[in-house]
Amino acid sequence: MPPLRIRGINFSTWLRNHAPDHDARWYRELYPWPVFARGDYAPELIRYPQIVDEGDVTYTLTVTSIKTQANQRLCYRVHLSTNGLGWTSRAWDHDFNLIADTSGAFITLFTAQQDPLKRAVADFFHGRWRDVEAFRSLSASRLLAATLASRVVSESAIFCGVEEYPTLLIRGHRPMFSKGDDLWIVYRFYAEDAYTFARWAASRCASVIALYFAETKYQYLRGLPPNATVISVADLDRTRLHGKYAAHVVFLLHQLHSPGEDLSEEAIRGALTGENPAEEVDIAEGDVQESLAALRLPLENVADLRYVLAAGVVINAWIDCERSLGKRQRKKFYAFKQQIADAVRWALRAQPPGVIIWIEEPFLYARVDNVDFSFTAIPLEEGVRATLTARDTTRITWRGVKLKPIAPIVLSWARKLRGCRAQHAWAVDD
Repeated sequence: MPPLRIRGINFSTWLRNHAPDHDARWYRELYPWPVFARGDYAPELIRYPQIVDEGDVTYTLTVTSIKTQANQRLCYRVHLSTNGLGWTSRAWDHDFNLIADTSGAFITLFTAQQDPLKRAVADFFHGRWRDVEAFRSLSASRLLAATLASRVVSESAIFCGVEEYPTLLIRGHRPMFSKGDDLWIVYRFYAEDAYTFARWAASRCASVIALYFAETKYQYLRGLPPNATVISVADLDRTRLHGKYAAHVVFLLHQLHSPGEDLSEEAIRGALTGENPAEEVDIAEGDVQESLAALRLPLENVADLRYVLAAGVVINAWIDCERSLGKRQRKKFYAFKQQIADAVRWALRAQPPGVIIWIEEPFLYARVDNVDFSFTAIPLEEGVRATLTARDTTRITWRGVKLKPIAPIVLSWARKLRGCRAQHAWAVDD
């Protein structure tokens, strides 16, 4: 007689029962383990839907069959379903095989068909964005981000000789890669968590490198011991792999959505020139995260300059929105203006074509591709301010298009131009 309850249904047990290099462990980590643990697997409940509430989600768990395998283990076919749950929870409508021994000890759990997230990973690395968007959920986002971090490390020659650590990928307190206790490479999705993890790990190994995917939007402690380093996945990709995965980073920062894909070239050009004004666009969390990362980019050409200025517009607009809601601490993020000042200094030195910078107090203007960016209170040296103020502006006037209300469109435009080989295709004409 099969047992009524199965003991030890959790990911920790799954890890103990499988080889450290099992290629499915990252997918299995995301299973709703507490739901399976609360199921009743008595034979008399076959085909009887069991309602399991976990957090804010209601699951329906149905045992559809129980079979004894040749090795005398029991195979429970279980159907798990939920309604569409949006971003925070993954929707399920799948058959699983749950394997246990005759005493009721859990052994393994896997989907009867290929795990959909495995296909999502393949689509993601092949750049099939629309196919990946079918898996749009927090769990998919975190899995793909961690998988991307792992791949960037694996392909970076500087980390030759490190071994992938056989433990949790997304959660847990062990490294993603290591060289024994000489070097740990750890990972967290948000920067603040990466700094915290790095400080914790620094006392447990000789050297630690903490990777993160998205910048935290709020102020946090950045202090580190001397044997700890924190770097974003985007920066590691840019410096070691020449931006091989830059498009993948942007895609994930926007929570499995390709930003600006629904805007035509004509619509973007009209919004930027004011010929066809666009309605105000809400700033998404992905816009903020992308912009915080963009502001740290070293400038090499006018495409980089355009992108950094657009990021400044987004952060400026986001701060205004947050402060209007009473979140006064967001004022600390005005430090981004120092990064705008650095961009202005670079432009004055490099003299890139198509760029005009001038000051009409209290505004600093930067015209790039006939789009006028404007900022106030940019911290420039008096000599630089005097030079920019003294420029002949009789033939240069602000075009009158306010960019902050359409900040996400501006960012999308700058991103497209930066990633487009034929950059003239999206340029704004006189």
